[in-house]
Amino acid sequence: MGTTTMGVKLDDATRERIKMAASRIDRTPHWLIKQAIFSYLDKLENSDTLPELPALFAGAANESEEPVAPQDEPHQPFLEFAEQILPQSVSRAAITAAWRRPETDAVSML
Repeated sequence: MGTTTMGVKLDDATRERIKMAASRIDRTPHWLIKQAIFSYLDKLENSDTLPELPALFAGAANESEEPVAPQDEPHQPFLEFAEQILPQSVSRAAITAAWRRPETDAVSML
């Protein structure tokens, strides 16, 4: 069985919360995070309802309520950020390429 390392960036407050919770049950933060992932995956695979995803699993429970309008497009959290990124100019691309050139190539050009 192979393993894969996956990284998640957390702010300091969240990291401290995880460390405190892990120390309360006398476990490492790594163990706590791993168990949380397994628990969440089990819930997803068993089609249990999840509080953070109510619209996906609501089904017949919401029929009595006012119908939820379907979203035309999926939520894209970084779309606004991506639209602000401008294409790189030719001169900027040349500078970046020269910056990444290996030292042996750059010395011979001097």
